[in-house]
Amino acid sequence: MDVRVLAAEAEAAFRRSTCEGSGGAGDDRHDFHDALRRLEARLARDEGTQHEFAEAMEICIATLRDPRVQGRANRDLCARCEALFYCRSGRGGVHAEANATIERLGKSKTGTEDVRDWTRIAAMADVFGQELGAGTEEIAKMAARQLQKESGIRRRALLRAWTHSIRGKEGNTNGSKDRSSVEEDSFAKASKIMDKIGKESDEKTRAEAARLYLALAESKTLRQWKKQSHVDKFLAQLGIIVGDPNMYIRKIAGKAMGKAYAELDHTERVNLSAVKPKGHSHAEVGTDGLQKAFKDAATANQRNKMLGLTEAWVVFIRESAKVKVHDGMAEGEAIRLSMQVLSMLESFCNPAGKNLDIKSLFPHPQACIQYIVHEAAISRLSEQGQLELLEKLVCLVEQDRTPVAAVCIVVLKLAERLLCILGELPADLQENIYKKVAGLMQHEATTVRCQAAITASHLILISPQSAADRLRNHVSGFLNARHALSKIKDDKANILDALSAFQGQGWAIAALISANKSLLYGFPMSLIRHVIDVAVQCIVKPSTSSNGIAALISTERDVAFQILAAVASSAPGVLLERQGGKFMKFWNTAFSAEHMKLLKEWKEDAHVLAWELHWRSSALEALTAFAGCFEALGDQAQLETFMETATDVFINALEVGKNDSVKKCLVGGQAQSRLRASTQLYFFQLFRCFHKLPFSQRVEVHRCVLPFALAPLMQVDDNNQCAYACASLREVLNVEDAILGPWFPGNSALEDGLEAFVGGTDGPLPCIWERKTMQELSSKISAVFFPLQNSMANMLVTEQMRCLATVLCQTTNKKAHELCAKLNEAFTQAKLRFKAERQTAGRVSTAANIAYVALLFLKSVPRNYKNNEVAEVLYTLGAEIFLEGKKLHGDTVLLRASAELRALATCSAPHEQASAYIKKMCEGLQGRAFEEMERAATCLALGRAFDRIGGMQLSSSVPSAMAGLLQSADKPASDCHVWALHALWLTARGAGLSFLKKVKPTLNLCVDVLQSYQHEHLMLDHLCAMLATTSVAILGPEFKPGTWYFQRCCNLIEQAAASEDVGPSSELERVLFVQQLILFAPEYISPAEDLPVLLASLDSLQPVLRSAVVATLRHMVEANASSILPFEIEGGLFEALDSESDEVILVAIERTLLALLEAGAPCFPSRWLNLCARFILVANKGQDSLPSSAHGMDSVDACSEDPEDSLTGSTEANNLPVSLDSNKQGGVLTQTSAPRLRTRKFAANCLVKILNCCETNGSLCSQVQSDSYNQGLDSDAFEEGLFIAVLQTAVDIGYKIATGTLVMLQAQGLEFLLKIALAFKDSKDPQIEEQGILVQYQAQFLSAIRSAMLKSFPLPHPLVGGLRLASAFITCDIAGGDPAAIRRAADLMGKALRVVSQNKSTHSAMYSEEVCRGLENAVAVCFCDLVEIVYKCNAETARNQAGERENVLGTALRQWYPPLLPLWEDTMQTFFECMLHGLHSELFGCNALQTFTLQGHVPRVLFCLCFAACEDPKSVPFIQDGRLIGLCFQAIPLLVTEEAWQSVDMLLSAVSHVCDQVFASDGPVADVAMDVLDLLMWLATLEDCAFVSHVALSQLLLKLCKSPVQLTGRNFDKASSLACALFQVMLLQPRSGKPSPTSVATLLECFHSLSLQEGGSMLNDSLFLYSVGYIFDESTGTGTCKHLSDAMKELVCCYPSDLKRHTLELTLGLSIERIDGLHKNGTQLQRILELVLYCGSCCEKLGYDGLGHVCFSTKAAFEVNPLPCTLALLEFLKRTTSSHKVWCVSNLTMQHLAFVVEAVYSALNGLARRNTGEDDVQVVLEGMKCVALYRTVTSGTALDEKFVTIFVHLLVEVLKLPEASNQRSLKLASTSLLRRVLVAGDPVIRNTVLELPPESKTLLQDILHGSTKETHTKRDNHVETKPKIQLKTSFTLGTS
Repeated sequence: MDVRVLAAEAEAAFRRSTCEGSGGAGDDRHDFHDALRRLEARLARDEGTQHEFAEAMEICIATLRDPRVQGRANRDLCARCEALFYCRSGRGGVHAEANATIERLGKSKTGTEDVRDWTRIAAMADVFGQELGAGTEEIAKMAARQLQKESGIRRRALLRAWTHSIRGKEGNTNGSKDRSSVEEDSFAKASKIMDKIGKESDEKTRAEAARLYLALAESKTLRQWKKQSHVDKFLAQLGIIVGDPNMYIRKIAGKAMGKAYAELDHTERVNLSAVKPKGHSHAEVGTDGLQKAFKDAATANQRNKMLGLTEAWVVFIRESAKVKVHDGMAEGEAIRLSMQVLSMLESFCNPAGKNLDIKSLFPHPQACIQYIVHEAAISRLSEQGQLELLEKLVCLVEQDRTPVAAVCIVVLKLAERLLCILGELPADLQENIYKKVAGLMQHEATTVRCQAAITASHLILISPQSAADRLRNHVSGFLNARHALSKIKDDKANILDALSAFQGQGWAIAALISANKSLLYGFPMSLIRHVIDVAVQCIVKPSTSSNGIAALISTERDVAFQILAAVASSAPGVLLERQGGKFMKFWNTAFSAEHMKLLKEWKEDAHVLAWELHWRSSALEALTAFAGCFEALGDQAQLETFMETATDVFINALEVGKNDSVKKCLVGGQAQSRLRASTQLYFFQLFRCFHKLPFSQRVEVHRCVLPFALAPLMQVDDNNQCAYACASLREVLNVEDAILGPWFPGNSALEDGLEAFVGGTDGPLPCIWERKTMQELSSKISAVFFPLQNSMANMLVTEQMRCLATVLCQTTNKKAHELCAKLNEAFTQAKLRFKAERQTAGRVSTAANIAYVALLFLKSVPRNYKNNEVAEVLYTLGAEIFLEGKKLHGDTVLLRASAELRALATCSAPHEQASAYIKKMCEGLQGRAFEEMERAATCLALGRAFDRIGGMQLSSSVPSAMAGLLQSADKPASDCHVWALHALWLTARGAGLSFLKKVKPTLNLCVDVLQSYQHEHLMLDHLCAMLATTSVAILGPEFKPGTWYFQRCCNLIEQAAASEDVGPSSELERVLFVQQLILFAPEYISPAEDLPVLLASLDSLQPVLRSAVVATLRHMVEANASSILPFEIEGGLFEALDSESDEVILVAIERTLLALLEAGAPCFPSRWLNLCARFILVANKGQDSLPSSAHGMDSVDACSEDPEDSLTGSTEANNLPVSLDSNKQGGVLTQTSAPRLRTRKFAANCLVKILNCCETNGSLCSQVQSDSYNQGLDSDAFEEGLFIAVLQTAVDIGYKIATGTLVMLQAQGLEFLLKIALAFKDSKDPQIEEQGILVQYQAQFLSAIRSAMLKSFPLPHPLVGGLRLASAFITCDIAGGDPAAIRRAADLMGKALRVVSQNKSTHSAMYSEEVCRGLENAVAVCFCDLVEIVYKCNAETARNQAGERENVLGTALRQWYPPLLPLWEDTMQTFFECMLHGLHSELFGCNALQTFTLQGHVPRVLFCLCFAACEDPKSVPFIQDGRLIGLCFQAIPLLVTEEAWQSVDMLLSAVSHVCDQVFASDGPVADVAMDVLDLLMWLATLEDCAFVSHVALSQLLLKLCKSPVQLTGRNFDKASSLACALFQVMLLQPRSGKPSPTSVATLLECFHSLSLQEGGSMLNDSLFLYSVGYIFDESTGTGTCKHLSDAMKELVCCYPSDLKRHTLELTLGLSIERIDGLHKNGTQLQRILELVLYCGSCCEKLGYDGLGHVCFSTKAAFEVNPLPCTLALLEFLKRTTSSHKVWCVSNLTMQHLAFVVEAVYSALNGLARRNTGEDDVQVVLEGMKCVALYRTVTSGTALDEKFVTIFVHLLVEVLKLPEASNQRSLKLASTSLLRRVLVAGDPVIRNTVLELPPESKTLLQDILHGSTKETHTKRDNHVETKPKIQLKTSFTLGTS
């Protein structure tokens, strides 16, 4: 829209708003605001000409300056628009206007008009900046003078104008000294008032002051201030505001302090004469100042100030490093400063220099220092810099100086983070680090020893090949330390050192064992079993029991239980296999009734009791891990048995709580410190067991645990002190309500971790065996830094409250009501006990504990839970808790807890009662009796209730709720309006469509609040934006561009985005608003405008904002990926992925990238390939980590230009969308550090997915949609060139990854090359015919294979990857027939075979059985590929005709068979053993090596094993045939169970090979035959036998039948039964369709072979007779009849001598009886007549009487239906062989021919009368075929001329037929046949034609068009040898 129109609209809206009678009411009262917002947006975009802007300015300038403009937001917009008009129109006068305004401000007194003028000045300074010249200096001076006089909004306007004036002077280098003097003077004048501003309660004013400080720090003039006192004052005031309670303010102040100190530090370095503080050396001003400030804040435990200073440190280090960029020392500077930050922890030692344990030091400084080093250095260093930092870190913990515990903890955690990023370390550095970490396992601080063990477990994750050796070393050290402890008796001086060494080694064992699941190669089972034995020995018989020292015995058992827990969590199968149910004896003994009674009555040394409880706490912790064994293995029965015992153990363990000393410890009374700590730890673990274990006797357990759970609420100590408050109340509060305070979650991991922390620092040690994996640690920073240790007292109370909530959830409604009543009673008693003002803490802790229980209970029950009595009690409790929070001056946590408790109680009440509660709250809000705090809490409760129940159920209450909330939002006092707006958002979200009518009033309310000067809060703009975003979802389809709703929502979002109060929080709503637009107004989405905003927010420090951005990008990609692809955002997403620290966001980014990949990879494959390659191969700022290869390959940078772009030409380059970031190189942002290992792995996985996507889309070439991209290029040439370029890029990338130094990625590079080989194996080189496209890359493939196997002892993953690639190299024919290349690849495979076969013992000692088996599986499967090639070659061609590849492989295989065949056999035997014992998944499910499957690999290996054993039996004499057949017999039933029928067929073929070997040897054939017959009989009797190959079964049976040793006795009976069973399945029950002729013939041959053996002479005859009965049975199906008929005909043709005359005569007799009744069933009639004819072929047995029966049956059949009879006769003649020729001539007389001729003439007569159908046509055609075949059989006999005469006359009669549509095909066929026989030149036919009547010859003459001219020649003499009419000539009849 034209800017002039917008200006006119604004002017008109202002007139309407100021005209008389309009007032300030109505829905259109904010039209002027909307018009100003549209105008300001258009001016900001600078769309238009100067002339247009000048005209628009003339239209509305008076309105913009009109003093009647009301409202804070309107005045800000007017000032902004006026300044923009001056800027865009080019109109002069801005300086004069600014000067006039400044002069007016200097003369006037304070008032409302000053606010307007200062707002105008701030806008001018913001828009024009240095263009105002001296005006900016005047603004600063005047603001400094007036600041003392003003307050409130006027003071904020002054600060804003001052800030913009300073920022406006940036870039103006002229007169910088004058600038510095003006800023110094102005600050000096305002320094006193700035002191007050930093301490006052107005957050918005403090925020403006913080921005002013930041502007002064960024102006870079601070170093030029003349007086050091002013600089000190500036820094001192920053030191005050940097500790602000509001996180946004302190982050701004921290940034300002960091920049200021960095600037001063730089000044000291470059200018030695500059002013510096006293006592400071050069170049250390910033470092010393920040160190002192941080130490002071840490000493005073000022948490907020530490957080602000943390931000300052991060900015300081980053800014200091920037200064050194040009000198190439940036990383060194960052590392140096990081080490100085770490050195601060050294100062936390006591004055005497004695080290303090970390528990005596509050953990916040440690967390802050960790965060500083990570954010300022680790995340920005290159890979080399990270290695250097890691080396320096470990140097801080040298053992020769006993490092401080706090330093050790921080160093160890930072080292973990670096290990996660680096993934691998150089061997020497790795050994050095592990040595130092192992040294810390003997540190005097317990927490250091524990953390060192955990760090050691992460170290073995990056060096998995050495994990087993390290574990053995720790086991050895553990046994030595245990032995040393047993020697300590009276000499107790060294107990601490020996105890530390023993405990450290034991924890190291537990930590390393717990990493077994995450460890790449695992631990050997034998080693794990040894560890279990050692731990069991420590529990059963402690070595320290002889010296009687309780601490030593307790420590030994404590460590042993930790080890067992680690084994249970990481190797449950090994643990249960080793001990099983015996383990429960440990807990039965430790917690037996006798022992518990002794402890309950213990009154002696409390020290001994403490140690007894200490080791039992570890036993309880291990109990939960042991229960997880059964759950992991899915053994429900054993779990139930275990839980019965665990229930008794738990109930007995509670008895300790009845000890008097223990009771005092539980209620916080006076007790010995060791006993108190052990008691708290014991019950803490006991209550954790209650949560984790599914107890079998729940009611009994509840009864026993309830007194202890209620103890913090009902019991007090002697001093009337209540128990501690629970530590986790904030955890159960709704995170969405945190916008109300006290902190804002999701903005910073550091802030969240520290703000959520309450309590002391004596919490339990981190669980060694239950921790995050390497991947989770690498993706989540908070897992490294947090959780911080809470006070054990607080955590114990938390567990007790959780127990109480769990009981409430699991008990009955009546019991729940009783417990809630007890909660109410406990709260009442607490208020009575703690009446005094000084006892407020007692009431607060009780209120917090009760609120925690109630909230956890109500959030744990299902949403449909209803209990009116419970709801009533809890609703009342919520009101009481609110009063306690109110007394604490508005404690936000308790206020939120009380509000949420009332809301959840309302939701748990029945509908009527819930409505009553809602009504009560609404009435309270609409009344005037509520105080502001109560009104705020009620608003939140109301909003939460609507949000949980849903507005559709409470639709009737929505109007009254809205009225109350709107009324509350209009009250500016306190923060009530903020709570009301938040509740309004919750209500709108929950009410849904019920809120539709309230959307417009709500949006108007938002503008009213923004316009008001009384409503002041930093989150106000953000809340209004939240309501706008939610309104979009409620409006749904009504939300369309151009509507009032659309404009109002957009304005609110823009207002929030322009706000500087909360920074990124308002950006969040802008992103969420874009999400809603994608759903409801997608036409308004513009990627060119929205993507830059979204991508810029990816760098935000707010996890919530980053998550929303990624989700929005994913929505955009999924909605319309094609519109996103041209902007190449994938590079920015990869950068975000690499820098992200939150696991949820990481997964979301990966999903978005995969969606982009699926859409873009098929079109631009090389772009994606290069993108992934850059992140995989980059080492430092975009440089490849690898040099160019020795084969002359270019680096990956050479492929950075997409082939798609280079081939499409540059003609349309200007029309394509450009990348959003000009610094991108090939879609990748310039990187500041090496990518993390996780990012590299994801990029490597994407490489394979690129090929998958391209294959799925059918081509690897670009999907070119328009000729504009390839003008002047031939399409084929374009695709050909692109194809080659993409392949070149892919091979180069895969080669570089596979030959790189990072072992973790080598396997993925090999996998990528393997994928390329499989994808392109069938592709031909377009430039070289008959050559594969991959042949030209054989050097790269061979080099990658060689690199994987280069070492003398390669690692499993590269070895397997190289082996599989070598196999693919041969099978995919990448060698192109080159024998040398094939031989090299085969030699490399032979090396892998030798490595695996010769190093079995070494592998089994280093790796888990799973990995060892995976190696053998890979060898077994890969060599199967080669054997199959040789087998196929042998099957298809003779050995001397094999190709070069087959010859090379055949020679190599014969050399490999000695080690290979035993490996195959061992693989199979182990596989079946594991299947038998149920260990298949554990041994054969290797996560990264070759997976061995039943269907995919077992048949192949067995087949190759059998083939190889039979191929060269002399070279492998130790492989017995019986064992081979036995393995096959084991596999076949398993495959049948899996329904893998193809695999069954393959194994049957293997058995067949072995049988050939057996029958050719002198072995026991009878035994083998019996086993094979049993297997075949089992297969034949299966219900699914139809799916087994009938050919395989029949052929195997035939081999048995033809074996050298005849089948006798039981074997013969089994073979006969099997043959009959197969006959049954194949012919009588054909469920898989028609059996193949080969299988039928093979089966009949089996019958014949059996009939030749003793006792089998009657077998075939019986089979024939058996089949006859089925054929003539009317109940037999048609398909079965057909199959039987085919088999019987085959039997008559092949084995006529096996049939008896009686059988044949019986068949003929039954046929005659059945023929008469088949006039309608032509198919059956044809089948029976064929059978009759075949029986008749046995003329020697039937005699002439039988032949007469044949003729009689034929005649009868022709009388019934001539067509099927003609077909039957034709089919019989086709099958007739030369051996039957004499029989046909002598027995098929003219009588038989007469049947056919008679039928044909009858049909011809019908056709002549034109009253017949298609059957007559078919009879004529088939009859002519019969006559032709008769003539073929009788050729050369006396009957020959007769048949020819008949044939010719029939042809003439057909040609004489009248014209008809159904006869056309008949005449065409006759004509074609006549031409063929005449052209053949047969003398008999020629003579027959000459004898035809003249009219017939004329007809033939006309039809043949002269082809019969030779018929006029004289009749030749009969020639004895006449050319025969070929049978195929006759078969062509009727086919034209």
